[in-house]
Amino acid sequence: MNVLLLPGMHGSSALFGPLLRHLDPSLQPTPISFPADVALGYDELLETRHPQQITALVLAATFARCPRAIAAKMLATVGPLLFRAQIPRLAIRWALIGMDAAAVDVEAVRAEILAVSPAVMARRLREIVAVDTRAEFSALKTPTLYLAGNRDRLVSGSVMKELRELRPDMAVKVLSSPHLILQ
Repeated sequence: MNVLLLPGMHGSSALFGPLLRHLDPSLQPTPISFPADVALGYDELLETRHPQQITALVLAATFARCPRAIAAKMLATVGPLLFRAQIPRLAIRWALIGMDAAAVDVEAVRAEILAVSPAVMARRLREIVAVDTRAEFSALKTPTLYLAGNRDRLVSGSVMKELRELRPDMAVKVLSSPHLILQ
């Protein structure tokens, strides 16, 4: 079975390293990276959609529509300026990997974010504000597992509840984790 691993907003597959060391090779994990220097929308990033080829779906700390729309819209207006600044290590810990994260992990996340051009990060943020895949998600017939982090400060438990309303058959597992569950 071929398992595709899609990254979050940073677009890098490099942060999947620890997960890959623990996955059974028979799953044939294929981490995907998005271009760090080309500002693409979701449709271009996920060039082809073949739901008939998907045999199962695992979602990790994600959403069908922007979970914090007001904050995201405000950030999107200053996106290019925001992503030109050095990202404080405290912000990475607070928002992404947990206050107890090792310094080496903080630096790895920081490096991956800083490797992406500010224009690309700003475009990705605007895409997050605009995305709404609730109709497509509710139409899926694929077995689905949703992984949520009980310490996720970006995607709250209300998102999981909304997805569960759209897909009552969806299995849910809440992990002791911050936002970057698989990294």
